[in-house]
Amino acid sequence: MLKSYGVPIERLNKGKPIIAPRDNWWENGVTNNAAAFYLERSATNDSIIKKLISQENLDDPKLENGVVAVHYRALPRKAPSKQHSRSYIGLALFTPEVELLKRYREPVILPSEVKS
Repeated sequence: MLKSYGVPIERLNKGKPIIAPRDNWWENGVTNNAAAFYLERSATNDSIIKKLISQENLDDPKLENGVVAVHYRALPRKAPSKQHSRSYIGLALFTPEVELLKRYREPVILPSEVKS
């Protein structure tokens, strides 16, 4: 049994994963290895946030505290014409309170072709 050190644990999103497989061909198997980074609102970050969100106006109250960008690995249930599945990298954007703002339909990074 692990010893408790009094470190508080807060479960967000009712304890459910914030990234889960969905029907897109490239992420319908598993999603894992998420890495998140926070972009607070600033003159420098606002231009990045605009590009990520795909909107010029950042007046939406959901964006007032910045965004959390989550990169994650995903694998299809079955790799198209490949012997082994290769992973893809997806991107989702959340509020700091873990409310989904945008999840890209296509992978942001694709596996490269293996040369024989």
